[in-house]
Amino acid sequence: MNVIELSEGDRNQFRQIEIEIRFLAPFHDKRIYLNYKNVIGFNLKTPEFSPETPCQQSAYRIGGHGDLYVHEIRLEEDSILVHELDFVEGSNFIIKCRDIIHREEEYSYK
Repeated sequence: MNVIELSEGDRNQFRQIEIEIRFLAPFHDKRIYLNYKNVIGFNLKTPEFSPETPCQQSAYRIGGHGDLYVHEIRLEEDSILVHELDFVEGSNFIIKCRDIIHREEEYSYK
């Protein structure tokens, strides 16, 4: 994940935020890229690891957010897109932006 602050103007006073996220596809055969342009706001939350939390007892829990459980894209006033992603390990991402670009690439883990 990259959070990028772009700037323009004589003193770089005009700024925008762009977010790039890369995920592994469910069958681990592709990489999924999401690029959020003209970000208006974002909240990325991941709970601290606790062995007592049932969903965090999985073998792969070493700081990751786990598989994507559910996500939705909503359209709010003024044509603002809201993408909310919930993960099995309890992480939650909410990104508000003007544009979302999606792409996939083949991936081989061998």
